[in-house]
Amino acid sequence: MTAESDEILYRPGDISFDGTFRKGVILPLFHSQSTIIRRLEYCGGVEPNTIAQNVIVKENVIGVRPSVAPFFRMGTFTFIPDTATLNRILRATTHNLSCPPDERIGFRDIPEFADCQYTLFIRHSFQGTIHLCNPKTGQITTHRSPYPALPRFTLPCNPWIAAVAAFKHLIFRLDPPDFPLLFRIGRLVFHADLPKYFCMVPDPDPPSLADTSSSEEPLVESSVSGSTNTRKRKREEGEPNPGVAEWVRETQEINFLRLRPNDVGKYADERSTSPESIIRRDARQAPWLELAKVKCPQIVARITTSLEEEEEEAALPEVEAKRRRLC
Repeated sequence: MTAESDEILYRPGDISFDGTFRKGVILPLFHSQSTIIRRLEYCGGVEPNTIAQNVIVKENVIGVRPSVAPFFRMGTFTFIPDTATLNRILRATTHNLSCPPDERIGFRDIPEFADCQYTLFIRHSFQGTIHLCNPKTGQITTHRSPYPALPRFTLPCNPWIAAVAAFKHLIFRLDPPDFPLLFRIGRLVFHADLPKYFCMVPDPDPPSLADTSSSEEPLVESSVSGSTNTRKRKREEGEPNPGVAEWVRETQEINFLRLRPNDVGKYADERSTSPESIIRRDARQAPWLELAKVKCPQIVARITTSLEEEEEEAALPEVEAKRRRLC
């Protein structure tokens, strides 16, 4: 038995900032309204809306801890597939873009993908402490910048989707890292010319407030293997759909994690093809408030507290004037 076969592969859920590993969320790599998802589906050898219609599928998700989820969404943390897998993806993508649509290779039809190992890429600007939990022994280790001894990882998602997701995060950096294979794949997908029939298929509807499905499900178990039905039963009836918050954030260019009081994204429960302007009004009257309570309660608490303090400060002169009149 080789040393490589004895290597323990960590999972995304084994990463934490505070050293605790009790809760987690399932994070989609692509959302249904992503502008690149149609090209990803064609280059990946599947039919339109295969991923977009239901983004909570094994090929498109990773299970992470809530504290690190924003860093994966922003691309501060990114998983890079190994070189052998990237070469296989590049060959398949090139083939799919040069052959008839019915001769494409599907990303689900490549058994070698099951052996893919990933490297965790961390932006140089991140200097925080990372805790890792050994998936076999439960031992927790601490890692500090520049993180010289990080292990390799295994992911539940498909390497093809993971590679394009990594490219999406890295390409817009001012100092993109040197991943030539990854960048060749990403550019092929981003600039792919699609057949007319593929472009004419309607996009799936955006999530609705009344919809019980979610683009970011809570993890009941520590691993990604928990059943979707179990997770849905854990969610209270009538609870707002967090998937709407993701859709608003993506299509309206709103980041709930960076909201300031009174900076409210215009919300509409219907498809949007261009970013809407930001409007100003009382955040507590905003239609996304119930969604934000689920998505980021700490932000809602700060907004509510800040607004109440502003109102109290504004009322102080009037209260003082009344007190003087009574005296």
